[in-house]
Amino acid sequence: MSGSLSFSDIRRPRSARVARATAIVFGAVLGLLLLWGLVVGGLWSYAWVQLGGEDVPALREEGLVTLGSVDGPHAPEGATTVLIALTGPVDPTIPRPPALEAPLVLLQVGGPRARPAALVLPEDVPLARELTFADVQADGGTDPLVRAVVDYTDVAVDHVVSLSIDALPRLVDALAPVEVCRSDGCSTPRGDEVRTLLLRAEDEELALLTADLVRSIAAVMDTRWAVTSPRQAWRVVSAVSEEVVTDASLRGGRLLDLAQVLRTPVRMEVDRLPVLVNPESGQVLPMHEPVQVRLEHLRTGTPLTEAAGPTEDLEEQLLAGIEVAVLNGAGVDGLAGRVQIELESGGFVVVGTGNAPSFDRQRTVITYRGGQEAAAFAAVRMSERLGGVELEAIAQRPTFEGEEVDVLVIAGEDLS
Repeated sequence: MSGSLSFSDIRRPRSARVARATAIVFGAVLGLLLLWGLVVGGLWSYAWVQLGGEDVPALREEGLVTLGSVDGPHAPEGATTVLIALTGPVDPTIPRPPALEAPLVLLQVGGPRARPAALVLPEDVPLARELTFADVQADGGTDPLVRAVVDYTDVAVDHVVSLSIDALPRLVDALAPVEVCRSDGCSTPRGDEVRTLLLRAEDEELALLTADLVRSIAAVMDTRWAVTSPRQAWRVVSAVSEEVVTDASLRGGRLLDLAQVLRTPVRMEVDRLPVLVNPESGQVLPMHEPVQVRLEHLRTGTPLTEAAGPTEDLEEQLLAGIEVAVLNGAGVDGLAGRVQIELESGGFVVVGTGNAPSFDRQRTVITYRGGQEAAAFAAVRMSERLGGVELEAIAQRPTFEGEEVDVLVIAGEDLS
């Protein structure tokens, strides 16, 4: 029959429509993939530029050999040592580096260590030229700080991570959820909760909280966000570039390698540099021998508390070797004996009591030879025991009945 349609006449236009629809869908998908690729590529380019790493000459091999001991600083083979510093907020309008907000942490991972080791370094430890770590950071920033730490500790540092106090809440929000595990358990805090924790913590607690947060953030650092969530990746890159100073660069994967090293889930072994604080002046008194014991553990990779023992045990050992004499400087009957009993109940060794040449002393004073760290340690502890009495460092060792002693207490009317 003329004019009738055959099956082939009907199917041909339908096939054409399917082919056209398929081509449109394929083109749309290809366009989306191309657009997504441009977004990811742009993000990687942005990250490549922003996360180029800070130039820290002190971490280069030629820089390290000039620091520390004669043969350069030391660290156990295969271990990675990271200096972690927490600073105040970064203000780009102020040319000076931000101040330290907490003690420093030397975090050592890998090599012979079964557990990460964290040694806390007080920011006000006295260095050469009457400076402290805090002074060095405020004057010069990251590179001088690394130099000061390596020179003081004789520990080879591989990387430095200096974060502003605003960086951690931003990163926790950008990477959420971030599981933070500490000695009292694990949680997944929000950024504002992290900020509250940081503001409430002080000194050593703040330093260790920072180290725990850095390790927790490192555990979720990954390049997959660039593909799965460019917005999240953008927030991470912005936070790191604006709030974090580190030598580890995204180029060559060093930043991701560092994150891989830090993400070990094992709980940290923690110790602190044994120092005393003079309650009269606020001066920090590092104890040379126990300090060197701790630092040697970092240099060799042995557990931090293996030989040194807790700080309290070291104090007892040091106090046991300190000879103390007490003089009555106020003329009050039995005053020197009462002070002797008080000191001996605190673990001090009093070798004798007597009367001072005069009885006109109003305030008690504890004298010791300046530069003798064990005597300074004992003097500080005695001052605390006696209610914060005055300390006085003198040029020579004090004497009692013609014999030298380590510490001499001249009791005044304030103890009567």
